[in-house]
Amino acid sequence: MLPMGSSLFSVRVRLTGCDKGGRLLRTMIVSDDTYVANNPTWHTEDSPWKAAHILKAIAKLPTPPRTICEVGCGAGEILRQLQISFPDANLYGYDPSPQALSLASARGNERLRFDCTSIPSESYDLILAVDVIEHVEDIFGFLRAIREHAKYFIFHIPLELNVEYLFRNMLLRNRKSVGHIHYFTGSTALALLNDCGYHVTSTFYTFVNSQPRTPWYRKISGAGRQLVYMLPFAELLIGGRSMMVTAIAERPSSSKSQPHE
Repeated sequence: MLPMGSSLFSVRVRLTGCDKGGRLLRTMIVSDDTYVANNPTWHTEDSPWKAAHILKAIAKLPTPPRTICEVGCGAGEILRQLQISFPDANLYGYDPSPQALSLASARGNERLRFDCTSIPSESYDLILAVDVIEHVEDIFGFLRAIREHAKYFIFHIPLELNVEYLFRNMLLRNRKSVGHIHYFTGSTALALLNDCGYHVTSTFYTFVNSQPRTPWYRKISGAGRQLVYMLPFAELLIGGRSMMVTAIAERPSSSKSQPHE
């Protein structure tokens, strides 16, 4: 929630004296300017594609969310896309990066607000963490902290721990270019969420080569990958997939604050 006296379109930048939330969402993105140099748009070109898949996940929820919070919102384009489908909902984006929030602030409006904070202090119907947890230093602390602030959660997690990516040295490349410091199979991603107190209610895969910015030749090779993906052990062999996960908190806090409006 924005402080009294600040504009809905303003962004508060707090890099010093950071609260607990700021420390929990410390990432290589924030601490290393290389990410900004390599990804000046913060992947906004992929946001409509991601938002479409998030809408599929939201459709699995019992009721449409009235309040949506994205932790690690980057430039805020995913929330702007979701606002088109949920014009009456209140949407909130949090990100510790001042570079990202400078882009997000231009997308703000009366029902879409952004703040340079890491962990929300209020509660929401739905929290999104889209391609976030692979960047977070204290991944367990982060997941346990946000668990206290929503009814439902949607995670989008890249699956990079496979033979192809190891052989091509993609883990180190992604560490340097996009700040990934944790790597998952589908099984280890779900185990992590379970360890942090989440109950997974649904999952489905998304495919990197189906993104609009993917070159045509990769889309052709992606068609061949679809055949390999049919194998039961495919995720251990080749990359190119992420997992969209819908979850609820198994052990919600009894002292949780009231939902944010």
